[in-house]
Amino acid sequence: MIVMPRCRCGASLVPDLHFCVSCGARQPMAPRVPAMAGAGRPAPLAPAPTPAPVFRPAPPMRPMPVSMAAGMAPVAPLPRRSNAPWIVAGIAVAVALLLVAIGVLATLRPAATTTVAVPTPVAAPTVTVGVPVASETSSGSSSPSYDSGSAAAATLQGYVEADRSTVNGLVGTWVPQLSAKHDGTVADGITYDDDAILSHFSSLAARYPSAALLWSGDWPVFQGDDYWVVVYPQSFATADAANAWCDAQGFAADDCLAKKLSHTGGPSGTTVPRS
Repeated sequence: MIVMPRCRCGASLVPDLHFCVSCGARQPMAPRVPAMAGAGRPAPLAPAPTPAPVFRPAPPMRPMPVSMAAGMAPVAPLPRRSNAPWIVAGIAVAVALLLVAIGVLATLRPAATTTVAVPTPVAAPTVTVGVPVASETSSGSSSPSYDSGSAAAATLQGYVEADRSTVNGLVGTWVPQLSAKHDGTVADGITYDDDAILSHFSSLAARYPSAALLWSGDWPVFQGDDYWVVVYPQSFATADAANAWCDAQGFAADDCLAKKLSHTGGPSGTTVPRS
């Protein structure tokens, strides 16, 4: 019996051909089998089935460059440009704008002003040294101002003029009198002259900065008209109240007493010593 191998399409396969002559399918190589099978010989094996072909989709067509479509020679693609130069340029522009803004702000910012305290000039009193100077009191009478020609006397006279308005504000009230001295006064073992009187007034002013100096010749309530008198410029309604202030400050009885200032009264009734 002759067994002819066949293609999957049913056509007979031609020996020694790898393709079917009908459908063109590729066929596996089969061993050649004798056409006659006699007794005692094994029957020929049937050819192994041919696996079905696996159809895979064709890869997508890449678009043809325009130059090739037009029949021109292919053009190599341009190299990809880097963004680094644009980034550097942007940073440089930002820095430049920042510097310009800082410069504008510095220009518009007002310059800091420094306030310097200028001391107020104090007009020194004009005193003619060595010549008696007449001063007019509020009552209209003239009394000589003491001036010995010394620098200390001129300084004392300057304090009197500077404190005149303060003392006038105490008229009609009782005030504590802290000192009354003239050239030649002896107290506490000291014989006072102009320098000693100025030193004594300075020590009182250091303890009581508001202490005021007056010249007794300007005030009729003093018996002598050549005394430098130091008062504490605080008004009290009564002599007892002024003396109580002296007690509270620890002054000795001879160093502080109540005095009433007036431009019209006399010495009587304007002095109340401490007991």
